[in-house]
Amino acid sequence: MLGSNANLASLVPNARTLSPAFAPATTAYALSVPAATATPRMTATSADARSIVAVNGLTVPFGGSSAELPLNADATTVRVAVVPQNGTTEKICEVTVTRSESSATISISETNGIVILVFTGTLESALAVDGPFAPISGATSPYAIVADLDAKFYRAR
Repeated sequence: MLGSNANLASLVPNARTLSPAFAPATTAYALSVPAATATPRMTATSADARSIVAVNGLTVPFGGSSAELPLNADATTVRVAVVPQNGTTEKICEVTVTRSESSATISISETNGIVILVFTGTLESALAVDGPFAPISGATSPYAIVADLDAKFYRAR
């Protein structure tokens, strides 16, 4: 007999916790992550190992984690679908992920052609004022930059 259970047994984000707490009958959740979070993952496990689970349209192995989920600047909806073995029903859960406001700070000073960035959070740089910004690997505060003719833009997130 083909399985017909379209419930999740668990839904666990790798960053923070769901609100409300997970319950198999609940289909709408909120997740608030730190502003610096770029790509969280979800571990969605079906109640029946024969069911297919997909996160944002990509199949997730039983008990496995989703691919990285890129976030928008504002809210991002993550769609978790469970299709049982019989294929006749589908259950959808949606998680609305929002980034909390950043508490990052940055101050800039210059002495003798050396620019000093003192920051909290993650230091990012870009070649244009409107980005795209990328984290500077290994950057620690204070961060020293030799001033030259190339324009570069910095921010802390």
